[in-house]
Amino acid sequence: MIKVSFNIVSRNDNYYSDNLEILSKTLNTNLFFLNQIEMISMVEFNVIDWGSKDPLHQNIKIYEKFKKNVNFFYVKKETADRVSENYPNKFNLNKSPNLAVRLSKGEFIIQGTSDQIMSRAGWFNLLNFIENKKILNCDIDNTIFYIPRKILEFDFYKKNPSIVILEDFLQHYNSSYMKSKSSTFFIGGGYSLLCNKELIEKMGGINNEENNPNSGNDADLNIRLKRLGVNQIDTNSLGIVFYKFPSDINAERNKLLKKKITRQYPAIPINNYPNGENWGMKNEKIEKHEPSNIIEDFNESNETSFILDNKYYTKLNTSKLLGILSKFHNPNFDIKEWKLIFLIISIITSNRIFSFIEFGFDNINRLISIGQEIKSVELLSIDIESHKSEYFYLNRLGK
Repeated sequence: MIKVSFNIVSRNDNYYSDNLEILSKTLNTNLFFLNQIEMISMVEFNVIDWGSKDPLHQNIKIYEKFKKNVNFFYVKKETADRVSENYPNKFNLNKSPNLAVRLSKGEFIIQGTSDQIMSRAGWFNLLNFIENKKILNCDIDNTIFYIPRKILEFDFYKKNPSIVILEDFLQHYNSSYMKSKSSTFFIGGGYSLLCNKELIEKMGGINNEENNPNSGNDADLNIRLKRLGVNQIDTNSLGIVFYKFPSDINAERNKLLKKKITRQYPAIPINNYPNGENWGMKNEKIEKHEPSNIIEDFNESNETSFILDNKYYTKLNTSKLLGILSKFHNPNFDIKEWKLIFLIISIITSNRIFSFIEFGFDNINRLISIGQEIKSVELLSIDIESHKSEYFYLNRLGK
């Protein structure tokens, strides 16, 4: 039985500069972790293709072993344009998630995005939480869960890490430094929605399809749920969080958000059940497709070149250099040391390097400035001289 439907709405356009790659990575990575914990049969991934000229199912690379878990539902361009006339970027963000709910087969719904993954442990926690719902002290069938997301560092993501490096990062790194949107941030996509499908059906869909196209539909849902007294729980305490792949600062997505035309406050909803019985495009004919761009090697899409593309190079301008120097624990004017630190940072950020190993110990400024500037890099200090010093290495770190 399918326990969870992970729903994504997307389109083959320039909303992300790497839209096809990021959606493919999202689907395959999540499915890889599910396969590792032997729970892959419990989850389906539904992609609503909102009027792509070049359909997503023909372009998104899916690992052969996972193709049965991915469904593409194609909304013809003429239909998508007709119901999106007044929406920013011609994408109806109210009808498309409702359509995904209607087409889902899972007992529970995750209204996700095309750029976020859950770790192996996260999926294990989530599915066991659902499987053992009868022993919990809350009625999870009548509760809305908010899954917060942590944003991966762009300097890490741009290096296109292999699945081994990515999982090692998710398992062992302290993620408290990551930018995070908690579930208390109800406007602007601060969370992903998780709930029983029947609850959403009773609500007549996730979103009010008559909302102002420029309003924050997540705020509208939250108001209606609070009014009904539906329990709302943050899953962070359950060990269930998403990790978001960061978007390029120059991506169309960021340009659109900066125009502030998609995050306006909605009018206070009058009706808790705002949509008619035809919500979710009930009367529209929607094509269903299996993925057709099948790959046999899971790591096929991972970059193998050691040197990054020029567009990803970090420019060490005056502002950046001063920022690095400001991180020193013991400020000094050792120009030779400055140049060495700048060189190391430049090499790490311009190449597919995920770890930095230093043999011996010169000073604390080097490790601190590199670690704070490139937070995702693994730092290993082989202190071969500790036995010669009156201070052990833990004491010497502050010297």
